[in-house]
Amino acid sequence: MKTNALLLLLLLLGLSLHAQKTPDSVSPWVLGGSIGLLTQNNNYPLSTLSTISGIGGIYGNINYDTKNTQFSFNPYLGKQISAHWLLGLQLNVGTGKISADDYPVFTIPNTTVKLERKSNEAGAALFARYTVNTNNALQFFLQPSAGYHTTDEKEFQNSSLTQEEQAHYLEMGMDAGVLYNITKHFRASLHMGAMNYINGSWEIKNPDSKKKFSSFGTNLSLSGVRLGAEWLF
Repeated sequence: MKTNALLLLLLLLGLSLHAQKTPDSVSPWVLGGSIGLLTQNNNYPLSTLSTISGIGGIYGNINYDTKNTQFSFNPYLGKQISAHWLLGLQLNVGTGKISADDYPVFTIPNTTVKLERKSNEAGAALFARYTVNTNNALQFFLQPSAGYHTTDEKEFQNSSLTQEEQAHYLEMGMDAGVLYNITKHFRASLHMGAMNYINGSWEIKNPDSKKKFSSFGTNLSLSGVRLGAEWLF
């Protein structure tokens, strides 16, 4: 059902883009992309959560060494239908890894293992962007979107697979951002995830368990910043 809904949205977008006529003064197509990167050594202490929350990463009161790396790439193609409005399709690809040496096995006293959690994410979303002060080199925009995503995560202990988890979810969100026109056909972009709503389900294998989930949140912080570039043609 969710897949059929996404295919219908893609079809409606294609028909809309084909039917729209772009003003001669506006470059009709925009090809762009943004990236996000987080690297972290060891956890943030929970005692200082109130002072450093919002910069991303993982928290805990543990004293073994950990490393957290996350990377995302979000290419997109859009059509400018007016000086202010852009409609487009965005792909979302992400990968992450959390590792810990000498991770304690709580069910077996005085036993530690090398722990690794590897995750991959893929998805697609439709978006509409409204840009203000379009006559200036520096422009601001709001970008609502709706998409479908899938994520899988695998846990390894001493290089042996111990758990596998998958999640599928629909996401509706709103980005805020800035554009800066460097030339007539090239501009830099900065995206910040302002708010989002997620609804989906996850499944853990061996032992099998399933659960539905949903969330709503806002996040205007450094952890939500994605830098990118756009080519207008």
